[in-house]
This record gives sequence, structure tokens and C-alpha cells, in this order.
Amino acid sequence: MKRIAALGVGAALVLSLTLPAAAAGRTTFPDIQGHWAQATVEKWASYGMVQGDAEADTFRPDDYLTRAEFAALLDRVIGYKEGDTLPYPDVDPQEWYVTSLAHLNAAGVINGYLDGTIRPNEDVSRQEAAVMICRAFHIAPDPVHVHFLDRTWVDEWAENYVGALHNLGVIQGYDGRFEPRHPITRAQAVTILDNLAGGVVAQAGVWGRNAEGSLLVNTAGVTLGHITVGQNLFVSEGVGDGEVSLSYTRVGGDVILHSGGAFRILSSSTVDGGIIVDKYLEGDIRISSESGKDDFRVSVNRADGQVVLEGSFDSVTVNCDAPVLLRKGTVKSLTVNASGAQVTVEKESTVSQAELTAEAKDTLLTVAGTVQALTTRAEARVDNSGRLSKVTVAADGLVLDGTKPSSVTVEKGIDRPKDGKGNTVYGSGSGR
Repeated sequence: MKRIAALGVGAALVLSLTLPAAAAGRTTFPDIQGHWAQATVEKWASYGMVQGDAEADTFRPDDYLTRAEFAALLDRVIGYKEGDTLPYPDVDPQEWYVTSLAHLNAAGVINGYLDGTIRPNEDVSRQEAAVMICRAFHIAPDPVHVHFLDRTWVDEWAENYVGALHNLGVIQGYDGRFEPRHPITRAQAVTILDNLAGGVVAQAGVWGRNAEGSLLVNTAGVTLGHITVGQNLFVSEGVGDGEVSLSYTRVGGDVILHSGGAFRILSSSTVDGGIIVDKYLEGDIRISSESGKDDFRVSVNRADGQVVLEGSFDSVTVNCDAPVLLRKGTVKSLTVNASGAQVTVEKESTVSQAELTAEAKDTLLTVAGTVQALTTRAEARVDNSGRLSKVTVAADGLVLDGTKPSSVTVEKGIDRPKDGKGNTVYGSGSGR
């Protein structure tokens, strides 16, 4: 299994509900000495994310994980906060794993069987683990052709999830086989998750430890200070509506935001990849660029609530219908690809070039600040109370309300835009 820069999580094994203080501080275990996963297990133990069996003083790397244990693993890594009911008759409400199962069930990560049970004490298979990992970390199913010798043994409901992880390089199998229906071991679970991320930040405060691979933050009040994250930075649902900041920090890959709250880029920090908003939880998110740089690229892929952008950005791409607000900031390039999107350029904000693509039907662009050039390729509406300089119309059905743009250029064969009252709109400076 190889490390990749695709997506990231940390690993945590929960072998009992409560552990003595001595067990919680362990960084190694007698039964992993010389084991193929020793270095990985010890690394996650040093992060405080892996616990052993306190009574036996062991880790048991080759034991299988149950569905309940795997749910607890993912729950601890992500830091879910929502979900308190579990409508399955085979779950004792007094069991230690009920909260974790409820969290993952509410998030759509783990579901019951057709007979209405969830079977918490059954071993989790390798293909079931692949599905749960993809769902937990928003990895889309990928119908890539998997070249495992036993690929026909992958069930239809799991094959595209297995394909996604295989395509990302997270799972490689061994001796050409994946063994999809075989239970996953504790060591294998840690290793697969380690292939996704190099570490987890689970305590508030300043984090000053470099990450060779990816890094996941699952709690609010964290500042990454004077470090390098070699690959991706993930801000999980566990952050909630709290704040995560970068200070003198470089992220070598993408920043992927699954939380709400605030993400602040401070003090000469850089992000080599993009900043991706992929959030299904309710609540607003604010991305603040305060580092003195303007080369940040933001993609809003999913958001339940407003996305507020403050500061300077190279590009903003809107791929969903969530409200996106540019507040006291500048954007060189704004692209809207989603039907029904709502984008607002507030006062004291400037967009150099904006485009509503053919996919942006029924989008509302509100301009209270400045948009220097706008191209529309879909039936949409623009409400201008600020300064809209040049508009190029490349699709029928554009409504231009408010202050007239300085110029309006209409491509051949396209209807001239009208205002909300049905009047034809010409540029204020062209007389046409």
C-alpha cells in the first residue's frame, strides 16, 4: 500500500470504552515489535489516536475489526457531533459503541441490512471498510476497472468504492488480490488510513509538527504554525463552527473543508493546491485570506449555508447553488458552473473577470462592488447596484437589472438582455 496525496484521514483504534491513563499514553506495544505495520501503529500511537488493549497490554495487530469497532475508529478520526438515535433492534442501547454507530448512521456512513439489522459485532470485510471510508471522507464512487485477480468477488454495491480507493492508490492488494469479503485486520485498517493521511490534530492550540503526507484537523481552535504539510490538509466535521488557521505554514496539496466556521490563512502561509469547500453540515463557512498573497484558488463544491470569502484570491469556482459572498476582497477570476447559484460581490469588493457558464442557468449574480468584465453563457440574472463595466452576452434570456453596465456586447444570433420590466438593455456608454 503506498502513500498518496489524494485524500486524508488519520487512524484510531478503539478497543475498549475506557482505558487507564497509562494505556492512553502508549506509543508502542510488545506484540507489534517486528510486525510489518509496527512503524505505522507507533506513529498513530504517538499522535494519541491509537489505543491498545489495556488489560492485555497488547495491540493485537492481526485481529479482525468488528463493525462497531470500525465505526468507533472512524467516529474518533472525524469527530462527528450529530446523531443520537439508532433504530436497529440488534443494538443494545447500553453498549459502548452506540454513540459511534449513531454518529456514522446519521452521516450516512454505515447503514443497516435488508432485514433491518446493523450487526455491530460481525467482522467488517475489506469491501465494507472501503465503502465506509469513501462515505466518511466524501470520496465519490469511481467506476474504474479494478485489476485484482479476484475482482469478480467484489460485490456490485461495493465495486465503485473499491475502484475509487484503488484508483487513488490507497488500496493495492497483495499478490494481485484484494480479498474483498475477507475481514480487515487492525493493522490493515491503520495502514489503509495512513495511506490517506499522515496525521491527525485532535487538540486545540498551536500545532508545530510537520507532516510528510497529509494532515487532518478534527477539532476547533487549531493553528498550524511554522510547519509544512507535504500533501493535503483536511478540516473535518469535528471542527463544527469553530476556527482553524494557518500561520507561516505551507500546504503542499489541497485544503479540503468539510466543516463550517472559519478557515484563516495568515502570515505568509501558502497553499500549493486549491481550497475546496465540500460541506454537508448546516452552517456558514468563512474563508479569510490574510497572508498578503493573492494566488489562492477556491472551489465551492457543496455547502449547506453561506460561503463567505474575505481577502484576495486568484480564482473562485462555484459548483453548487450555495450562497457565495465576496466580502471586502478581490478575485481575479470568478466562474459559476451551477444551476441556481447565488453569488454576491459586496461593496468594497472587486472581480476582474467573471463567467456564468452554460451550466449556470437561473443563477443570480448580485453586484454591489465592482465587476470589470462579465461573460454570460446561460439564462441568468444580474442585479447591479455597483460598477459593472463590460458585459458579453453569449446566451439568450439574460436579465440585467439595476445600473446599466458601461458596455454590453451581444454575440451574433443572441437576444439582447432585458431588465426586470422587459426593457431592452444597452450599455450606458455605447448608446446601443
